[in-house]
Amino acid sequence: MAEFGVDCFATVRGYRVHYVELGEGYPLLLVPPSFATYRNWKKVAPRMAEHFRVLAVDYLGTGDSDKPKRGFLYSPGEQADIIAGLLEALGIERAHLMGVSYGGTIVLSFAGRHPERTGKVVSIEGYASLEKGLPGGWGPRKTLLLSLPVIGDLLCLLVRTGLWNEAFARQFAGAWWEEMSEEERREWREYVAGEVRYANRCWVAIRHSIFVAGDAELRSDAGRIRAPLLFLTGGRSGHREHIRPTLEFLRRKVPTARIVEIPDGIHDLEWQKPELVVRLAREFLLG
Repeated sequence: MAEFGVDCFATVRGYRVHYVELGEGYPLLLVPPSFATYRNWKKVAPRMAEHFRVLAVDYLGTGDSDKPKRGFLYSPGEQADIIAGLLEALGIERAHLMGVSYGGTIVLSFAGRHPERTGKVVSIEGYASLEKGLPGGWGPRKTLLLSLPVIGDLLCLLVRTGLWNEAFARQFAGAWWEEMSEEERREWREYVAGEVRYANRCWVAIRHSIFVAGDAELRSDAGRIRAPLLFLTGGRSGHREHIRPTLEFLRRKVPTARIVEIPDGIHDLEWQKPELVVRLAREFLLG
């Protein structure tokens, strides 16, 4: 049963795609970060549903959507194409899109690849360039190693035990952790614990896929964006140095991009500052 909204499924290119739906109005599609499900948007989706028909998806490889082990590389472009197929299956001609991290990269790819289906785009620290790679030592060699069947499966099994939940909670919160109230920490821990239940080797494939796709494909997709774009970034994000080439690229190549830095913000702004994210996104999308 969905934590918010109504559970829905659609078949796209032979794959079963899960999403939850709530609200009415112009469609707004929400895409979560890597290692996350639609539940990532629990602080944002209900508020956005006051103005939009919200569809919060589990992209392929996560949550209750299919997790293909072959024939799908999990690149942002492939995920974007599946989302375009989802809109077609639902009879939605055009939609706004909002994503964070890997999901933010997917919506950038979507806007470049499917301009005819793109309304406006909100990306929270999505990548349009891998010039400086990804934080946390996630290079091509490490991701390739962890994508191997035995090693990757063992790692995911260990993750699902909850053994590292506290470490994950602290790591993902970053600079925000020390400032959290007890209630925020409790809620954040519960969220992380809920998401790790879905750990599977596709998570590693998702990381690996970004390097398979490569910098050229990400730049090519993002460089074709013509839709209005709001890009949110955190001044204290653990991705700050790695996201800088993306900011430079958007300033040079995407004239429709509006970049807003939140000085005390972290990577997961939708959790740290949901009220601000909702206000900025709503003003932008309704403007």
